[in-house]
Amino acid sequence: MDLDTKARGVDVILNISGPIDKLNLTPRSDPPMPLSDIVALLATGIDVYKRQVFDGTITGSLDTPRITGHGNATNVVWSGRTFQALGGDIDLSSTGLAVRNGNVQQGALHAQGAGSLGMRDWQVEDASPVSFAGSIRNAPAADLMLSLIHI
Repeated sequence: MDLDTKARGVDVILNISGPIDKLNLTPRSDPPMPLSDIVALLATGIDVYKRQVFDGTITGSLDTPRITGHGNATNVVWSGRTFQALGGDIDLSSTGLAVRNGNVQQGALHAQGAGSLGMRDWQVEDASPVSFAGSIRNAPAADLMLSLIHI
């Protein structure tokens, strides 16, 4: 049996199965959310669906700051695409962005790795160097090619 509800635009489904003395409860949501976010949404009504967290430090002068730390974000929309999860260790300065232990989830696609993007005075230029080393799972080749074309 499924129990359905909608909270703040999120469909939450609780599947109940098994004998009465040993019920199995399986929650899920659309869009997909971790169990802790589903519980928080239902218990408090707080929209935890979109969340950005950064734990880091800013060093250097006001003219040349350097930002380092760990960041996570859920359900980020970029260039018309929704990414369910983004995260990684970040090192950002006026000369570039480096990400270690990075992870990206977009639907079934999962990517992890490290990368960097060169900048000049906080600006990305056509000739800015870009690097990535990592792995990508569950991505159809056609989707990968489209993603590369739109970068």
